[in-house]
Amino acid sequence: MTTRTDHTARQLYTIHRHWTDLTDALDARTEQWPPSGKSDLLRALDARDADEVAYDRAHTAHRRIRERDPHQIGEVAAPINLSVLDTMRAVEAALVHCADTLAADIQRPASSPEDAANAARWRYVGLRDASYAALWLLARWDGHPGRRAGCPSPFLPLTHQQRARIQRVADEACARVERALDLVGRERILAEPCECGGPITLHGGGGASPVARCGGRCGQVWTMADAA
Repeated sequence: MTTRTDHTARQLYTIHRHWTDLTDALDARTEQWPPSGKSDLLRALDARDADEVAYDRAHTAHRRIRERDPHQIGEVAAPINLSVLDTMRAVEAALVHCADTLAADIQRPASSPEDAANAARWRYVGLRDASYAALWLLARWDGHPGRRAGCPSPFLPLTHQQRARIQRVADEACARVERALDLVGRERILAEPCECGGPITLHGGGGASPVARCGGRCGQVWTMADAA
């Protein structure tokens, strides 16, 4: 596998590489980070992005009706991970829209049937998923000409503004993918301080169990075992 040192190129490739992992995660009912329902300390950190909160609120009533057997009291688990599904929809919409608008700016009209059949061209119908869009944007970012024998490159060079647009989309999309798959470590400071007055920071993510530490004079540490 090619080692990519360019930040934006690495982000686009990360989205492509982990897209099947997101698909697999649709059936996984793993606990979100930070974990909720363990203690007041950990529950205070269970904050989501505003769009995720809005999504959950909008679908809560529908989900409760859909997931409940008419003869059953209470709720049952969702058939899929709705948080992952929301991430996939948002990332795919952003990448495909970016590719659509970019192609409208840089993809020249075809001069022949052979030119039109060039697989490097972005298509407005057909294969339009996030994985393919990420690879197509990556090729444009890297300046790949996409030439076909006997035909010039179908693309104009990217402008500074176009590269900045790809960079913004890749930043947000990759961050969403990494959060959904818990690929990176994170930390957050609690609003409520420790009994000694020091700030409490929760460390977790990246597959690690959350650990809360007081940064004050007591230096107390809380783990998931303590919360349970």
